[in-house]
Amino acid sequence: MVERIQIPQHGFRGRIAVVILIFAAARGARRQIDADEPVIVSSTKRSEQLGRMAMRFALDGHMDSAAVVELRSAAGRRRKELRRAAASMRLGGGVNENRSSYIANQLLLSAATGQPLQPITAEHEAKLQRIHELQQGTIADVFARLVALQPALADVARTVQRATVTARH
Repeated sequence: MVERIQIPQHGFRGRIAVVILIFAAARGARRQIDADEPVIVSSTKRSEQLGRMAMRFALDGHMDSAAVVELRSAAGRRRKELRRAAASMRLGGGVNENRSSYIANQLLLSAATGQPLQPITAEHEAKLQRIHELQQGTIADVFARLVALQPALADVARTVQRATVTARH
């Protein structure tokens, strides 16, 4: 969900500042479209639809040229919408930690660029599987597994628990 920012507009200078801010944000979004981990992406209705379509293919296990052709067809002549949808998929960096997001991104990039699909390497598949297994269960279960991997996190847990108890009193 996007938070709306209220910017006070004081006369002509305030309006100019708002226009400059909007222009800078749009320019930054255009530059981020091909970044590995974009920070800002401007999406459109079409790019959102393409992103959902790619995610459906990924969730259904379709990482094939037929899915790429369908995405390309849905985008029509607007290949930039495919790139925009892929950038939205990469927003926040989780694309390398979630198998479906990774596949959806690959499908969108292949449809946008015409490059062949890159299969998931065995190493990356193993990483995705480890992350998936680590995330299963309650938050307490997940945190316990993280502590087993990184014992220093136990100190963080104790600090948070003490701060929570202190804040309640």
